Amino acid sequence: MTDLYLSSENIGDLTIENQSEISEDTRIELLNASYMALNYEAISETAKSLCRWLAQETAEADPERKRGRRGQKLEQFESAVTAVLAGLLRYSNEQPSMSYRTVSPNSFTDSLVSYRNFTSIIRGLRALGLIEPPIRGFYDRSQIPMGRATRFKPTPYLLTICSEWGVAPGDHKEHFAEAAPPDPIVLRASKKQSGRSASSRKDMKFEPTEKSLRFAAEVEEINEFVSQFEIEGANHAGFRRIFNQGDTEGFNWNKGGRLQVLVGRELPALSKKDRRGKSRSMASRLLRSTFEPVT
Repeated sequence: MTDLYLSSENIGDLTIENQSEISEDTRIELLNASYMALNYEAISETAKSLCRWLAQETAEADPERKRGRRGQKLEQFESAVTAVLAGLLRYSNEQPSMSYRTVSPNSFTDSLVSYRNFTSIIRGLRALGLIEPPIRGFYDRSQIPMGRATRFKPTPYLLTICSEWGVAPGDHKEHFAEAAPPDPIVLRASKKQSGRSASSRKDMKFEPTEKSLRFAAEVEEINEFVSQFEIEGANHAGFRRIFNQGDTEGFNWNKGGRLQVLVGRELPALSKKDRRGKSRSMASRLLRSTFEPVT
C-alpha cells in the first residue's frame, strides 16, 4: 500500500472523496493517466446525437444548476460535454482508464471549455454514476517529486451507454476529432503595476490590419500543415501568436509575437522554466519540418 497525499489544489465545487491508501495497481494507474485536452468535437452523426442526449441528462442531473440553458449557452454546454466525453473515451478501450486535468479556474482561461461548464458537467456525470469520484491533485511523496493534477475515470456504465449508442471507446477516431485551434492571433494589453506586483495582461479586441491578417494567415498555414500528422507524446492543438502592449502608443504588431504551442500534454506538469524550453523545442522541431525539405 502507498500513501496518497492530497494537495491543496483549488477544485472549486467538485465532489472529491478522500483516500488515504491506494493499491499498487491504482498507483500505477494514477501515474499513467493521460491528459484531458478538452479540444475535441464530434464528427459523426452518432456521436453528435449521443452528446446532445448526454448534455441534457447531465444538465438535469447537476444538483447545483437552477436554470436551464438556451441559445448560445446551450450550444457551448453541448460542446463542453462533447469535449469531456471525448477526453474520457480517448484512453478507454474495453476497460475504463484515467485521464487528468488541472481544475483550478485560471487553467481554463484559454480552454474551449469554460470552468463553469466543466464543473457542472462533472457534477452531473457524478450524479448519474457515469464517472468515478475524481481523485484530487495529489503527491505520492515516495515516488513523485511534484504534484499531479486531478484524475477522472469513466465508469463501466458510461462505456456501456456509449457502446449502445454506437460510440465504442476503441472507435474514438471515427467519432471525434480535434477542434480547430482558437484565434491564431491574440493581442494583449500592457501589464498594470499595482504596488509591488503587476497584473496579468488582458486580451484586447482589435480591428484587423494588413499586418495582423498576414501573421494570422502564416499561423493558419502552419496549423493546417501540422494537422496532417499525428504527434506522439503530446496533445498538440496547434500554434498561435500572442502580441503584447497593444495599448501603447506606436504599437505596430512588433511586441511579442512568438509562436506558442497550445495544449502540450507534458507542459502542465513542468516548471515555468522547463515548460518554456519544452514549448520552444517543440515549436522549433515542427517549424523545421514545415519549411525544410526532407532529404
